[in-house]
Amino acid sequence: MPVHSTKAATVSADDVDMLTVAQQFSSVPEVMEFESWWFEGGQKRYMLILYHSASEVFEIMVDDSTVPMKVAMYNRKNEPLKAWDLHVGAVVDILGKATTLMKARQSTMGWLDSEARRLHGKQLKLVSILKKFTTLPDLTPLCGVTVRKLDANSKSATLGGTVSLAKLARTVAYLENEVRVYRDI
Repeated sequence: MPVHSTKAATVSADDVDMLTVAQQFSSVPEVMEFESWWFEGGQKRYMLILYHSASEVFEIMVDDSTVPMKVAMYNRKNEPLKAWDLHVGAVVDILGKATTLMKARQSTMGWLDSEARRLHGKQLKLVSILKKFTTLPDLTPLCGVTVRKLDANSKSATLGGTVSLAKLARTVAYLENEVRVYRDI
């Protein structure tokens, strides 16, 4: 029987390309809505952030403005942000200011939570398959610590849209690649 050498003890997000991550999602919401706030000069300021997935454009409204400002936002690799990059707790650059997404609309949170559960179920299934062939490295650097909320919560409990779908999708894509290696032996 051929021997497959195991990967190093740490897994890098660079092992998985963004196209493979995108393939983990069959549909995304048309519009995702988040809120943020901060204090400036002793006054609480509010920001509404709308993400339009089809055009990959964000609309930003600060305080009680009536006309939204349209902006494109990018990740560290200068790629447009996608729906799976956004979650409660994510820090995004809005007009040069690091902004934490503090709250999500119920429909946005529902999609984020259901996709997190779906991907986590897929991850558990793949880990179960791979354990038959090899010892897996610690996946925490790849999927992030927020995925622990999935283990701790029942299926009906809300996660609050806090799980990073991008990290979870990269983990699933990595595990799928590993399963292919062993199935091809």
